Amino acid sequence: MIRYNEIEKLALERYNELQNIIKEKERTLHNAPDGILRVAKCRNTNQYFLRTNKNEKNGQYIKASNKRMAVRLAQKEYDSKVLEAAKKEYNSLGRLLNVYGNRTVEEIAGSLSYGKEELIKPIMQSDEDYIAEWLSQEYEQPDYYNDGKIFDNGHGIKMRSKSEVIISNILDEYGVPYLYEKPLWFNEYNKVLPDFTVLNVRKRKTKYWEHLGMVDDVEYFLKNAKKIADYENSGLLLGRDLIITYETKDKPLDPIQVRRVVEGFLE
Repeated sequence: MIRYNEIEKLALERYNELQNIIKEKERTLHNAPDGILRVAKCRNTNQYFLRTNKNEKNGQYIKASNKRMAVRLAQKEYDSKVLEAAKKEYNSLGRLLNVYGNRTVEEIAGSLSYGKEELIKPIMQSDEDYIAEWLSQEYEQPDYYNDGKIFDNGHGIKMRSKSEVIISNILDEYGVPYLYEKPLWFNEYNKVLPDFTVLNVRKRKTKYWEHLGMVDDVEYFLKNAKKIADYENSGLLLGRDLIITYETKDKPLDPIQVRRVVEGFLE
């Protein structure tokens, strides 16, 4: 099901875009010349005529030296049609956005009186319920997986590197739910531990995030290149399902770049 808040977001973006178009075209039309352009074919060239009104048949010939007038008249006609279409679409979107200003079908469950919501099956979970269920996934790791987890991210999760702590803190900053080192099974014999399993709540989309902390180390790089290949061989593609960040000894993780990655994931 397409979520109403995705439609509302796109409609609002388009609504604001149209508002700017309307303002711009009203401004240009205010400064446009009077009259209507008529174009006539003469041999292999066009001739331009200025008509003072739509009832005038021929109009006054516009000399080649004054072609700028023809350009302005043509632009005026185009801008007028754009303005008319933009206003119609703008008004239609305004009515649509008013619909979303009221209660939508997804929100009906939360409007039921005490004790009834838990008895019904809603058409879609609320974001809060979906996040809670997603975060409640249980997974266990052998004790030896905890070796090297010495960095606390400030929320009681021990991580393997300061860079992972930076990533987790930025995910928290953007309100992105995540699970740390949750096993991902490619098949019954092959699994990986993604550094982060992250959730785009708006799209209800899960992705996997691997941070490569030593890509200038050849052995480390080759090991992780195979790991990325395992992701893609299982159908989880880089960019679509898999996020990769990296650093070297001389180029540490840049928090600004991490924020850009998170913002891209949330689009």
